[in-house]
Amino acid sequence: MPTHEHYGIGIIWDDADQAQRLAAVKEFEYRFSSKNTLSDFNVDDVNQWNEAGITRQNQTHDDAIAALTWLEEHFPTSSFGMLNHPRRYASSYTIADVRDLNNAAPDVFFLIEGMVGNQFTDHRGDYADSSFDGVYGGVDPTVAQVGGWWDALLGEGRKIWNVANSDHHFKTRDSYASGYYPGEYAKTYTWVDNKTAAADPISAQTLLNAMHTGNMWGTYGDLINALDFKASNKARDSVTMGQTLSAKQGEAVTITIRFKSPATNNREAVVNNEIYAATNPGVNHIDLIVGDVGEKALPGTDAYNNSTNASAHVVRSFSAQDWTVDSDGYTTMTYTFTAAKDQYFRLRGTNLAYNVAGLIVNGEPQRSANVDGANPDYFEQLNERNYADLWFYSNPLFVDIDG
Repeated sequence: MPTHEHYGIGIIWDDADQAQRLAAVKEFEYRFSSKNTLSDFNVDDVNQWNEAGITRQNQTHDDAIAALTWLEEHFPTSSFGMLNHPRRYASSYTIADVRDLNNAAPDVFFLIEGMVGNQFTDHRGDYADSSFDGVYGGVDPTVAQVGGWWDALLGEGRKIWNVANSDHHFKTRDSYASGYYPGEYAKTYTWVDNKTAAADPISAQTLLNAMHTGNMWGTYGDLINALDFKASNKARDSVTMGQTLSAKQGEAVTITIRFKSPATNNREAVVNNEIYAATNPGVNHIDLIVGDVGEKALPGTDAYNNSTNASAHVVRSFSAQDWTVDSDGYTTMTYTFTAAKDQYFRLRGTNLAYNVAGLIVNGEPQRSANVDGANPDYFEQLNERNYADLWFYSNPLFVDIDG
């Protein structure tokens, strides 16, 4: 991303338009990527682009905006953009930069890698000393900080969803480590409508459409493997993640949370022995986070540079004494409130108790510790750190007051 950090771009296709889309990928890279050597491109393509008057835009923040604008204009429903490890470097972005990019392409830029990959490194997530402030429970501060960047964006009604990523390069190599295999530690679950069997093929477009809905959640270490998070009103209207419930002023609204945890996870007793059958520690508690939704901030205003949402807070925390197991085997809990203003609700859950030295204080995740790469038990210590500190995060649902 010109002047910024890595930014994930996808342009999807099926067999019928593959050649067209591959040409678009090449043109996009020529226009906007940091590849500055012409040998990175096919000479015939470069000549064709030059004849068409195409110029390169890969130097400024305005060029970054132009890149997403180009996608929004040409592939609004068949491309996507993801803000990768948003605060891995302190100088990567300002909150105003993020707003600019989302304003330019709201249909394209709708994903943030809040649950970052590269967990299997000494600086968890590869967030070294040049980062904004490390990661908290392995999660970027954008998402982990209650009232932080994500809450500020959601508080404007922006539909930007969190995902968990592996960012896998390799797992172990000589004395070095990088990331767990895809799906080994980090998973994003996405609800796909009309899927009837596990063997049914899902097209890239179908999956992308499903991701747009926001009905997704991410987890580390298989802490949970099913989540049902809904809001309903007296009329029995019901919504889930990414959706909006219309409620009347003063009406009772009930939040219902249901989850399952598998008996085992993929922690290896000895790293690289490929025996994935460790006992899952299970969920200790779940926090329900709420924030107010107001108007979208306007460029040039103080609000546009505001990186916090002061209204965001944990409105209820649930632990074992607050939940039951229903007939479907889901662990279930509810929270009822009186609708009074436009709000959003999101979840986080962990295997940790509310206070664990070095990991969590009064329910708030702490900065993940670094592991000395010179330690002879380096790989085992990485594994211990990561599996001792597991989290899941939902995407938000919204409650809108009629009128």
